[in-house]
Amino acid sequence: MRNEIIKLSENVINQIAAGEVIERPASVVKELLENSIDASSSKIKIYILGSGRDSIKVIDDGIGINEKQLVLALERHATSKLDSSDLTKINFLGFRGEALPSIASISDFLISSAKKESENAWELNSFYGNLGKLKPSGIKEGTSIQVKGLFKHTPARLKFLKTDRTETAMIIDMVKKQSIVNSNIAFQLFIDGVEYFNYVSHSNNKLEKRISDVIGEEFYNNSIAIENSRGDASIKGLIGIPTYSKGSGRSQYIYVNGRPVSDRLITGAIRGAYSDYLPRNRFPILSIFIDVDP
Repeated sequence: MRNEIIKLSENVINQIAAGEVIERPASVVKELLENSIDASSSKIKIYILGSGRDSIKVIDDGIGINEKQLVLALERHATSKLDSSDLTKINFLGFRGEALPSIASISDFLISSAKKESENAWELNSFYGNLGKLKPSGIKEGTSIQVKGLFKHTPARLKFLKTDRTETAMIIDMVKKQSIVNSNIAFQLFIDGVEYFNYVSHSNNKLEKRISDVIGEEFYNNSIAIENSRGDASIKGLIGIPTYSKGSGRSQYIYVNGRPVSDRLITGAIRGAYSDYLPRNRFPILSIFIDVDP
């Protein structure tokens, strides 16, 4: 241990923060998708190579980022989504200002963006926290972010990752969860150069149609629509009939204020509601949306 207290460098601070925000490739996909959704995108494309270890690329047609804002986007605690005067107003997904600098500190990172109705586009590279210079970009609209060599310079983090198959499955699950609740956005996912799925956008936010796209038409045909409210809370969605169930709870898509969640209290309530109709080793299939005052 040192005898004196020193201030850590910005790069080391970012790498430490990355451990809190970025656990695995699916975490990167989650953060980038949330930014694309917040940017009012209508189309989002995701490209995955080597279960995300080798490369993750997310391209959207959102509002984009201008030249000055692009540099600021890679600084910690810089965000356009949080009202600093009231921290309870969390109306966007990526609001912490931690994701991009954290990802950039542990990867070969490239962001390109074109602000809507602007004639110029710019790109900025960060090589494991070493920021490059702004350069003109050929991108026509929206934002493109590519993350290569994730955790390559922090090999201890790689040891905690699971098999390629498992890591890829986590990414697929993450994209599916985000696509269900954002039915007005088209999602296209490519795994190792092959299109895995392509969900077209549905006008008027037709949740039922997107749920059918993701979980399957068979589920849709064996489900019941629910909608109710009490006080400041409301719930809606589709729940599977007891005779249409699975041996695990992986097909339960639960959202609170538009965010996918995994919560024992909610899943316990679901099990309780089905307890008289399902054996203990069977799980209902459902997609429910709970809204409460933030």
